[in-house]
Amino acid sequence: MEFPTDPKPSEDEMINSYVKIIAIVLESEEEAKKKVCSVSTTTSTGFGFLLWNQTRQQWVGDKAPDTSKNLDNPL
Repeated sequence: MEFPTDPKPSEDEMINSYVKIIAIVLESEEEAKKKVCSVSTTTSTGFGFLLWNQTRQQWVGDKAPDTSKNLDNPL
């Protein structure tokens, strides 16, 4: 995620942006705040969050991964 450099947002504003992105998936800012596990607000900006299997199942459903793709020859 890229933020403007002039004026650069505060660390709190950047973290709040990350929480809002996670909240889209989890449908709750409070739940999103609980899941944030890493944040970078310096040279490279980004975030990580924990998505446990139960939450993942609610998000993607019971879709099985497509294992038919040939990774050696993707085309």
